[in-house]
Formats: sequence, structure tokens, C-alpha cells
Amino acid sequence: PGAQRAVLVAVSGEGINGRAWILDEYKGEGRTEIEQDAAGIIAMLGRHRMTLENVDVWVGDRAHGGYGSRNGRKSNEMLKSAMAKCIGLDTNRTGWHEKLPHGIRYMWQPVKSDSSHWEGFEIMHRLMVGTSPRLTVALACVHLDQDFRAWQGSSRDPAKDGLDAARYILVDMLAGRRH
Repeated sequence: PGAQRAVLVAVSGEGINGRAWILDEYKGEGRTEIEQDAAGIIAMLGRHRMTLENVDVWVGDRAHGGYGSRNGRKSNEMLKSAMAKCIGLDTNRTGWHEKLPHGIRYMWQPVKSDSSHWEGFEIMHRLMVGTSPRLTVALACVHLDQDFRAWQGSSRDPAKDGLDAARYILVDMLAGRRH
């Protein structure tokens, strides 16, 4: 609650030759309803003349309420349902899920291990430094910029939420995992 974040990322190439652009962000203000988050994400896409159909890969987080094989699916399914409603689908009718654009129909969860956040942040750091940075963050991403500047390494730091949103998609896409 209060930590809902989404980023719009474009990736070209893979591995050490890959480049990535964080084009925009959505940050829920306070405790938001899932419908507000869905509308905010759709509005973010709209700022770039995009719709749900234009997104190739969606990565959602897993819920923080525990661990297990179904962990997070409920949250991601709720977000998909709210997005479906935003685009006019009747989620009370059988088959609404199949009417979603392909990319969002198969929202993936990030692979996490005990040290995955450190590994992911190291990858992001390496993309951002050097004479020719390979990760660009749009000026419009003011919250993410603040997160990059503020995070001190704690897994409980609220600044980590935005960084996680970027890390989940960047690491997989640059590693060639297109789900």
C-alpha cells in the first residue's frame, strides 16, 4: 500500500551491448485503489501515444503477503482486471482475459533471490556510468530520479520501490529474457 510504481521502458539489444531508456513513470499517491493504478498506468502510456497493445512485456511484482507458487498472482490479476475495465471489457463475462492485448495477458513476475536486488542494481549502475551511458532516464521521471539519489541500500527504504520497478524489467530484457 502506498508503494504502487510502474515504469515505461524501451530496450534495444542485449547484454553488454544493450541500451535502455526509462521513458516515463507512474507513482500512486498514498493508498490508491487498483482502478486508480490501472488508470494511471494507461494515462502514462497515453502520454506517449501508446495503448496497452503497444507494450510487448509486462512484469508485475509479487505480493508481499508471503511466499509460494501463487504469490503475487492475485495482485497482478487484479491489476489486469482493472485495466480491462478501463478499456471497456466486461470482466464479469467469461473470456474477458483472452480479449486483453497479448503482452498484458501474460504478465510475468520477476525472478527474485536473496541477493537479486543487489545484482540488479549493480547492472543498472553499470549501465548509467562511463563515457557512454547505456541507461537513460527521462526528465519526466522525477520520482525515479529522487529514488536513485535517495536510496541508501535498505530493503525497507521507500526509494527502493521505484528502483525495483525499473530493475524488474531492465534486468530481464537486457539478459534476453523476453518471457
